[in-house]
Amino acid sequence: MTTIALDLGSTEFRSMRTDGQRLLARRIPAVYCVETNDLSNRRLLDQARIPYSQTKNSLIIMGSAAHEYSMLVRSPVVPVILEGHLPWDDPVGRQVCSTLVESIIPVSKSEYSLCVLSLPASAVQLSQEQRGFIDEVISLRGYQSVVLNSATALCFAELQDAEFTGVSLDIGAESIAINISQHGLPLFEGVFGQGFRVIENRFAQSRHRYLWDQNGNRYLDLQSVRKWIHESKMNLTSPASGDELWLVQQFRQLLADAWSSMLPDFLRLKGHALFKQRLPFVVSGGASQLEGIPQLVEDVIHNGRIPFRVADVQVSSLKPYSITRGLLVHAMLEHVKMPQSVDKAA
Repeated sequence: MTTIALDLGSTEFRSMRTDGQRLLARRIPAVYCVETNDLSNRRLLDQARIPYSQTKNSLIIMGSAAHEYSMLVRSPVVPVILEGHLPWDDPVGRQVCSTLVESIIPVSKSEYSLCVLSLPASAVQLSQEQRGFIDEVISLRGYQSVVLNSATALCFAELQDAEFTGVSLDIGAESIAINISQHGLPLFEGVFGQGFRVIENRFAQSRHRYLWDQNGNRYLDLQSVRKWIHESKMNLTSPASGDELWLVQQFRQLLADAWSSMLPDFLRLKGHALFKQRLPFVVSGGASQLEGIPQLVEDVIHNGRIPFRVADVQVSSLKPYSITRGLLVHAMLEHVKMPQSVDKAA
């Protein structure tokens, strides 16, 4: 039996698998650009040695090449996953998503193979069409697919020393996932349908950060915003400027809204024996790398009437593969549970 992990994040797609004694990981930006299929654009791409694919009317530039092309001609990049949704009803988006997945998942050579994957939205929020689309993409590579909450995967990746018991928080670009587990069994799994990207968009709009493409169309300059956020070395506990203070306030409110949306479900677990102890807590996601994130999370929990106490908040040590590593651990555990006859057949 072959197992592989696939993290379909809103900014990157990542995979991880074992090959003998080796652990192999791959990643690719989950974005693309679309241009008119004419001679001048093809020549530009060829001269710049930027790979692309063609349809009858369009040129499609994917992954890292899309970022390179965007900087070359000021063309907006399009996220493959937008607002937590797979592009099942968009022909171009479907093609890009399938191609990117194929680039980081090898075809399985086993009779029975398992792919455990995470998405920005939980499995219960996926429409039948979206789930059918991703199942088909995975199936064409030779795998059966299982969807796991990203925060649950984070628990498997980071809470081994706590016997997979504690709280895990994944702050994604499009959503925020929360998990509370006891010995690897989820007591609670939840997803809040907004992520850090909403703050980037609001900042770009409020500060009039715009660019214009070669056709004169205006679009948000999100790349410069992201560069400023991650290179400014700001500390969330002591903002040094008005812009930094604005971002901290927005981030605090986003986390508070996420916890608040799940508070009724937390309160139903209030009497659980697990909540009588301080729980290990781990946080991941691009925004988790900002200085001061543990203190900000602790402060939001303290002021949010959350019915449990946490030990010191720890930032994931496995970035950017923390979720992917957890998915692989889960896949391996599922492998152990499989009947021996299946293993022999594989």
